[in-house]
Amino acid sequence: MIPRLLTLLLIVALGGSGAAQVVINEFVAENGASATDEDGANPDWIELLNTTAADVNLDGWWLSDDPAVPMKWRIPA
Repeated sequence: MIPRLLTLLLIVALGGSGAAQVVINEFVAENGASATDEDGANPDWIELLNTTAADVNLDGWWLSDDPAVPMKWRIPA
């Protein structure tokens, strides 16, 4: 679990300008039962935090858990 989690954190491919500071604030890599979505499933999740007062457009940002596929999941705009 730990290597996969570290891979996820290291492969966050960020786009956009460097003016805004967006950081990973919280994450759950193996959600056994702590948070349930609208379908009743317990998915993994990640929370990004904008540490500035400026708006940030996440269009073009990506997440992945696979170093071979760094643009695996596109964050919606």
